[in-house]
Amino acid sequence: MAKSTRYSRYINEVNPVKFMSYPDDKGKKISELNHYDYRDNLEAPHFMETNILGGGLGGVGIGASIRFTDPRIYYSGLYQTTPHKGLPNIRLYYQTRSFISLDPEHPDDIGVTMHSWMGEGKDAELHVIDKPTTQLIPAGVLAKPIYAVNIHGKPGMVQNTSDNPLEAVVWRETYPAGFKKSPEGKWVPPEVDPLPKGSGKWSRYINEIDVKNLPVYASHKGKAARVMFYDGSVNPEAPHCIDCHLIYGAGMGFGLGDTRKLPLLANGLTDECSSYEPLLPHRHPFYQTYSFSPANNDHLPDLGGTVEFSIGEGSDQETYTITKATTILIPRDTVHLPLYVKEVHQPFTILTVLDSPIWAGVWAV
Repeated sequence: MAKSTRYSRYINEVNPVKFMSYPDDKGKKISELNHYDYRDNLEAPHFMETNILGGGLGGVGIGASIRFTDPRIYYSGLYQTTPHKGLPNIRLYYQTRSFISLDPEHPDDIGVTMHSWMGEGKDAELHVIDKPTTQLIPAGVLAKPIYAVNIHGKPGMVQNTSDNPLEAVVWRETYPAGFKKSPEGKWVPPEVDPLPKGSGKWSRYINEIDVKNLPVYASHKGKAARVMFYDGSVNPEAPHCIDCHLIYGAGMGFGLGDTRKLPLLANGLTDECSSYEPLLPHRHPFYQTYSFSPANNDHLPDLGGTVEFSIGEGSDQETYTITKATTILIPRDTVHLPLYVKEVHQPFTILTVLDSPIWAGVWAV
């Protein structure tokens, strides 16, 4: 770690084992890959958590027992140190769920087929998610239960970002028509077909992303795959700009002065509003987070590699070495990057969330 402490409070190394855990369908304990909220940093702009998809063939909001072991409990019915049932719930603020591949060979396949219910009562709809997708959940909208119906490849991950640094929910012990309660207290989904993709009242909030056609740096080929991009150009209601890379090779990074990944337009300008373009150190008038997460639960909290991350400029610049699951908060108007991947022994992800629906910043040079 850097000797100076000017920015050290923004480098939050986390141990996902101490956060939420739940059993999969075979009874194996599943822990989060990453977690970040107000308890980790008082300036945190969001609540964020990252989980492996599927958990066997488990799900959320179907009455499975979940438990939070962190003793720093605040005023939320969701956070209890004693096991309790995970039931459908709503939030009073925006939330995004990003379903992301963890397979370098198949970045366009999340490895799991998920069924996601959205809406209540007569407005409840069943949607299928089996490709990289970001689901936007408006305030007050029920978007559970959600569960895996099959695992056909390497399971990906789901990253949740809520527009509130404290995860407070309103419970709704109501289920769509056809759900039946088992003797164990879980709710069993009905055997019904999901709506065709792109149809239904809520489909405009479920945006499948063509990750294979996202622009990438030439220097990243064979070392990283761009596995998610979501912003206001994808959905005009998007509250954030989200970008994620799956890292599986060393010797690459961001802010290193790479040749631009976006082609120039006929007028000589670049359509930067269509894609995050961090080719040089820069600053934003918005908060931003960088979350470094392992790609499996086997060796938590080991990240899977070694990353050098710089924050600040001139004599105030500090460089930190990241080797564990970590979230870095970039305050407004703070220069950040370069980021350099020195070593990789297991794949991991780098996910950024900018507190703006469109990427915008000012180069630091």
